[in-house]
Amino acid sequence: MSRSGVGICPSCASRVKSSWESCARCGEDLTSEGSSPRDLDFNGPSAAQAPDRGEFPWRALLGTAAFVIAGFMSFVALRRGPGPAPDPSLFILPTVPPAVPAAVPRPPMKPGAAAFEAGRALLAQGDVAGALSLLSEAAAAAPNDELYRFTHGRALLLSGANAQAIVELEAAVRLAPSLPLNWATLARAQQAADRGAEALASFARAAELAPGDVQVARDYAVLLTRTGEADLARSVLQKAAQGAPGSPVLRQELAYQLEQAGDAPTAVALYRSVLDSVRDAPVARSRLAELLYQEKRTDEALGLLREGVTQVPTSATLQRSLGSVLERTGRTGEAAAAYREYVRLAPDSSDAAALTERARALERTNSGSS
Repeated sequence: MSRSGVGICPSCASRVKSSWESCARCGEDLTSEGSSPRDLDFNGPSAAQAPDRGEFPWRALLGTAAFVIAGFMSFVALRRGPGPAPDPSLFILPTVPPAVPAAVPRPPMKPGAAAFEAGRALLAQGDVAGALSLLSEAAAAAPNDELYRFTHGRALLLSGANAQAIVELEAAVRLAPSLPLNWATLARAQQAADRGAEALASFARAAELAPGDVQVARDYAVLLTRTGEADLARSVLQKAAQGAPGSPVLRQELAYQLEQAGDAPTAVALYRSVLDSVRDAPVARSRLAELLYQEKRTDEALGLLREGVTQVPTSATLQRSLGSVLERTGRTGEAAAAYREYVRLAPDSSDAAALTERARALERTNSGSS
């Protein structure tokens, strides 16, 4: 033991005094041989390397506690299993916004397009005079455009310039020969210009391209009838009626053609089929009543006409037909009233003045006989 009376416990290296029989830290017996404390060497290692000098071992205790806590936390983590996965968006790199595509250049406007659209709009509004100059400008700017030439020709036809209309419509036909509307419009222009033979040829081509077109067949048949081609007119209508069996217009026109040809029974059947489809068809009703009267079925004819007047009281056609049948059956007072109603409904008709005078005469006759 050194002269200072302080030594080192051989077991735990703590400082002990020479008077101690056992180590205060570890309880080592300091009295036995081989267990006596070693003297402190003041000339030994530096203070940084010197062993513990008897203070409480806080550092060792704290290290042990940290080790135990870390082990416990690892155990808890393993017991809980893996935690929720992180948000995948955290690992997505920001995308670079796409470049704005270059503007696609618009194709240049077709020559005359602006004038054509403006002219067509005016024509749709009924302003034929205003449309003509614009449509003429468009047709001149694009002479090979079928639609421009057709629309210009149609406007000319509406304005009454039939010869000029034919020129434009013939150009449209050359540019688009498979369009039935071009041929039919050309035929109407030729008919208006009293070029009947050409009109018939154009109508024939239109009917060939569109055999079910009601208006084409009707106009073609009417022109055939006027030129003495009644048989061909019936053939055209029958063919069109087969292509459009639901058209009451074609059935009515065909019935009239058969009536003119003397086939009254077939005409009667067709007129009745028209009335089955369209109850307020005044022409079909009037023609059917006339055929019934000619077959001496007067009461049936009058009943048919009176039913029509009740359904369509504004029909001048029915009033005139009713007056005619009433007059021929001697019912002069009722006939005069029907004629006057006809004149009231159609004051501008070509026979208004004649039927007014006829009503006066019937009224005089009726008053004289009474």
